[in-house]
Amino acid sequence: MKVSIEETKKCKQFQILFQLMCSLCEEVNIYFKDDKMFIQGIDTGHICLFELHITKEWFKSYEVDEDQEMFGVNLKILSKVLSCWKEGQTITIDNPKEDKLMFHFESKDLYKGFEMGLFDYDTEILSIPDVEYDVDVTLNSKMFSSLISELDSFGDVVEIHSTNDYINFKTKQNTFQTQVENRLDVSDLEGYSIIEEGNVQVDMSLQYMMNVVQFSRIAKDVDINMSKSYPMKFTYNLTDNDYVSIWVSPRMEEEEEDY
Repeated sequence: MKVSIEETKKCKQFQILFQLMCSLCEEVNIYFKDDKMFIQGIDTGHICLFELHITKEWFKSYEVDEDQEMFGVNLKILSKVLSCWKEGQTITIDNPKEDKLMFHFESKDLYKGFEMGLFDYDTEILSIPDVEYDVDVTLNSKMFSSLISELDSFGDVVEIHSTNDYINFKTKQNTFQTQVENRLDVSDLEGYSIIEEGNVQVDMSLQYMMNVVQFSRIAKDVDINMSKSYPMKFTYNLTDNDYVSIWVSPRMEEEEEDY
């Protein structure tokens, strides 16, 4: 296997992706399939699951010896390796040794090489059903990140209430006896649709939401899908075909306790 990335923007996105994924879980298998690189990971509490899909066309070069090659990596170690990449350097990844993954960062005047040990993670790929959500919305990712960051300063839970006219974000389990409420007019959003009843409400942990909104660094917009019965889905698109999707389970009513 040998893949390379040359464009500075893509190298930076690749670096940031692994920095952010290691905040969600520590260990993943990276699959280099014949048509794409694929990663699926889940946190230890089984609250948050994510998938990364990057097609082979996204890379400068993409060579896979078999239909699929799998490499078990520690995301914290890999994030540290990628943190050594600097602007102006290309990224090349290969595995000249069966139990090692090599990372090469190169510019005109400097070469950096990292040999990283691989691990054997016995994990299965979870099948995620394709469901129809009650609410589909597209938001500016930086605006969404700012909104959630503000709420996180005043509560542990956010109540998200969607109607035909607005999306309301209200803190619960508040700190300093201070409740915060932010309302977005749906007519001003990038995209919005809701079921005919026009009334959907879910409660989400702000701790997990804060992990999600950090991905605003890699994409201009975020697609959000919401239903009372399913985990909330967030999708950040690198291109039309390359993306990371994150599913976060809502909080159950018995978990709630305002104070």
